Order: sequence, then structure tokens, then C-alpha cells
Amino acid sequence: MILTDKLSNKNQLQLRFNPLCDVCLLRQFPNLLSDSNKQFNQKQIQVIDPNCFICKGIMTSIHKSMDIVCSSLNEYQFETFVIGTRIDSSIIEREDEIRSKLKLKGGENIKQNFNRLLSSAVSQKLGKSVNFRDPDIELILNIHDNGIEVRSKSLFAFGRYTKLKRGISQKTSNYNEFNLISIENILSKKIIELSQANYVNFTWIGGEDNNSLVSGEGRPFYSEIVNPKNRKLDPKDFLNLDNDSVILNSFEFLDSKPLTIPSFTVEVKAHIKISPIPSKNSVKKLEDFYNDREVTCVNRKGNRNNLKKVYSLSVEKIYKSKIVANIHCDGGLTIRNLVEGGGYVSPSISDILSGNIKIDKKVPFDIINVSLNCS
Repeated sequence: MILTDKLSNKNQLQLRFNPLCDVCLLRQFPNLLSDSNKQFNQKQIQVIDPNCFICKGIMTSIHKSMDIVCSSLNEYQFETFVIGTRIDSSIIEREDEIRSKLKLKGGENIKQNFNRLLSSAVSQKLGKSVNFRDPDIELILNIHDNGIEVRSKSLFAFGRYTKLKRGISQKTSNYNEFNLISIENILSKKIIELSQANYVNFTWIGGEDNNSLVSGEGRPFYSEIVNPKNRKLDPKDFLNLDNDSVILNSFEFLDSKPLTIPSFTVEVKAHIKISPIPSKNSVKKLEDFYNDREVTCVNRKGNRNNLKKVYSLSVEKIYKSKIVANIHCDGGLTIRNLVEGGGYVSPSISDILSGNIKIDKKVPFDIINVSLNCS
């Protein structure tokens, strides 16, 4: 097929000095294809001239690139994908040069052309669909060294955990990443094991002290599972953590990343050391005071105040030097600060009762229930 015969004499002359392969030629002059020959693609690509002024034979690598892409996807579960490429700037500059000389504007460039042909080849071989807006898999191929980057779309999940033993932190820090157990480590291990993800990002709905227990329906959290290889997952498989300290009560996948984090209320059982022990009248005064009472919270930097509400407070037990109080309050209100004050919560329990009042360090407070305010 001598496509250049259909060009003007001026353009034919120009192409004698800058010869193009059929694919690069058709990219510049798409009208050269007759209606009966619209299927020009893979067969012609296999015999492209390596002396092409623009691509220097790069279009001949599409089938090789297809094999590399397909091989890199062997370990991934997916239904849709999109492919991008890194092409040397000199190739793009040569195409710009020839288009300037031939006075051509618009149309598909070599990068778009390569991506389209490669995507079509991969789609046909794997039986998967190309999706530009929200693909399961994104690939970036460097066509010069065949280096490839594969990114799998994150999975998002919502769950709740309970904690049965004290001495376990919620978050992993630089101090406990390798030596100490944490809720984050326990959950991450299971999630990564099943999804074959790189790592997991957590958004906790509130937090508790290392020495606190969590009961009831459990502490809620969101998780982003980053770059998972497995997508066809049964949420029930995540519930068995093989751990006697932490239980995953519920776990479900979400259709997308949550746009907002809901507000919440929390019920806690606080263990408060107090000296001297308050009288019954003082206890009654305390309980009456914290009946739908707003308190002012000051952050650690001292530059912002906000209001939180204590819905109820009832003293369950009184010991020789300790009281146990059930508190129902807004999430984000630090129980330790509510008890001790310290300039961070006002009015605090220390402001209402006289004496030396501190939260019990060994058994500070336990989470009885966390309720989300979902509208």
C-alpha cells in the first residue's frame, strides 16, 4: 500500500527527506485510509520501518510492550485498566517538527497513538476493559527501558473493633512499630494478608488510652487499603484476627472513599482517684451539674476553643480512694481532661469537686459504646 501517492507533491517531497512509517504517516494524514481499509493497525505495526523520522521504529515495540504489561498484571485481580506511557521528549519534538513543516494542526500525537494501540492489544488479550475515569488498575510504561509502574485503586472499608486487654495502643508509632503490639498492627496484618496490599491507612473514630478496654459494638474506623492485588474479597474473612486481645466485630467494604467523617458520642466508665472521698451531696451535685452540660475545650496549643456536651454523668461506685463514673458525652472530649481539667476543659470534674482528683493511670477509663451521628 503506497499511501504517499495520495499526498500533494509538496508533502511527498517533504517526506522524501523525512520518511515516515505507515502508522506515523496515517497519524498525520488520517484521511489517507479508505473506508474499506479502516482496520489498519496490528498487521501493519509488525512491519514498520525502523528508519521512521518520528518514531525510529518505536511503534514496533507495541507487541513486546503488550507482553510486559500482561505479565505485570498476573498477580492482580481487576476488571478495568488504563495505560500511560513515558516517551522521550525528542520523539515528541520530531513529530512537532514534521507537523510544522507540513503545516498540520491537531490530531492524535504519537503518545496518544501508542497508548491507544497498546491498550487495545492488552484489552483483547486479557478480556478486560479500558476505563479512563475510574480504573481498577493504572499502569505507566517507560517504552525505552520497559520499566513499568502498576497502581491498583485503593479499597475502602468500615469496621469496628473491641479491645479485651489493657496495655495495647491504638496507633503504631516510631516507638512501638516493631516492639510493641497495637490495634493498627493487628488489623493491618490481617488486611494486608488477605488483600496483598502495600499498606493500610486508618481513620479512627475517636481514640482511647493504652490501658483502656473497648466493649459494646466496638470502636469504629475507616481504612484505606493501598495498592491491593486482591479485590475479590469476602468481608467475613477479615473477622478472624487470630488474636485474643482484639476482636474485629464488623468489617464491610465501601463503594468509595468517605467524603466526611461523622460526629459521634461515646459512653465511658471512668476510674477516678480522689482524696478526700466526696460526700453523697457532693456526688449528687456533680451528677446534676453534668446533665446536658456544655463544656469548653482548649487544644494543646491554646489557640482554639470549642464546645462539647456532657449528656449525663452518674457515679456507679465509691471506694476508699476512688469513684467509678459512667459518662455519656460528645466524641472528641478528652476524658482525662474532663476529669483533671488542667486548663484544657472547663468546667472540669476537678472544678466541681474539691480535693486531689486524677484519672487512674492503670485503669483510666473504658469505652462502653460509640454511637455515630449519621444523618
